[in-house]
Amino acid sequence: MRPTKLTTIHLFCDIGSAFEDKKKKGISHFLEHMLFKGTRGYTSEELLYELDAKGGKINAYTTKRYTCFKMQMESIYFKEYIHLLSEITLHSLICEKKLGSIVRVVRSENESDEQNFTKNLYLAFANSAFLGSSFQDPVDSLQYHNQFSYADLKKWYAQFYQPQNLVMSIVSSIPQSTCKSILMDSSFCKNKNTSAKMPMRYNPPYQSDSPHYILKTYSGCFTTHLRVGFRIHNQYSEDKYLFQVLCQSLNNLSGRFFLKVREEYGLTYRTFSEIELEETSGFFSVQCEMNPKYLLATFTIVVQILNGLVEEGITSKELQAAQQHLHTNWVSDGEDNDALSKYNGEQLFLFSNNLLPHANLYEKYKVKKDDLNRIIHQYFLRKNFIVSIVSEKELNLLAVEKVGNGFQKISP
Repeated sequence: MRPTKLTTIHLFCDIGSAFEDKKKKGISHFLEHMLFKGTRGYTSEELLYELDAKGGKINAYTTKRYTCFKMQMESIYFKEYIHLLSEITLHSLICEKKLGSIVRVVRSENESDEQNFTKNLYLAFANSAFLGSSFQDPVDSLQYHNQFSYADLKKWYAQFYQPQNLVMSIVSSIPQSTCKSILMDSSFCKNKNTSAKMPMRYNPPYQSDSPHYILKTYSGCFTTHLRVGFRIHNQYSEDKYLFQVLCQSLNNLSGRFFLKVREEYGLTYRTFSEIELEETSGFFSVQCEMNPKYLLATFTIVVQILNGLVEEGITSKELQAAQQHLHTNWVSDGEDNDALSKYNGEQLFLFSNNLLPHANLYEKYKVKKDDLNRIIHQYFLRKNFIVSIVSEKELNLLAVEKVGNGFQKISP
């Protein structure tokens, strides 16, 4: 609860592409679109009008781990939007007559993704990082079409879209007692279902003993895209906070990648590092986009910087700047209804047994240089090394590997 004229809701459903077997690839994303095509109380046209009529905003998206519905509205309309959200998620008709239009929409989205070279770079990298796990494959793809039936959709909906599979996060000035009363009177609390929850397919993390290179070509890819990184721990490791500090230190304007690759050599316009973590494992990566003729030069500098991190570690100045930026981000997110609603919901959804209130998050960033240097030595190993490149013309794998081999082998 906080002073604001707007109410923000994030509703997380415990279903994503990681739950799908080979015959149902893409069904979670398809179903997300299907839920808006008519409900028990509204036709699809009536539903869309009601969502617009009181000025609210709604969005939905599917990840590998969950499907999320986000709403924001003036607080006086909270009850009406809770009703609409329950209609969408718990009382959708899954109308067979609407299948054709959804197929075309989803296919169009997938075709657009096929031309998103940055996304293709990420998918190639993630496929290697999560190899062998249920997080290996993309949420959706043109390759998935026509793999599941209407009966599969109905069963999937009945199986997963039940109150016991939902987590709702609300940021609002509405008193908690009022919110609770409205929710208790809604289908979210009245619907009872005893269907067994389908378990996620858990496989052990992929173990490699050598670097992995993925080179892909796409017509019309006029710039070359590079990702370099390492397999790391899963989302439950406390090391994730150390990696967040490390990424921030590298992403600052005074960070090593920006200063070297862009400012000193002018090889790329944009470069950044990030982490992605799931239940099974995760990755750290650095991404760059450049003119094709600068690929090997850029890759060489990235490898040199990674070697420098291993050999010399993070400096006190880099750590201090990273911590100050993270403090600013923490304050900013604490004043952002959308960011706070999502954070709270994800914490409850993913870490119900070990919740970290947003108010306590910054304490996790009060780390020392030795902590950061430990994770660098622990995870920045050749056996964890991954390189993905997307370009228009076919590349010489041996030339790429020669540069990659410049990353030194560090004993665990």
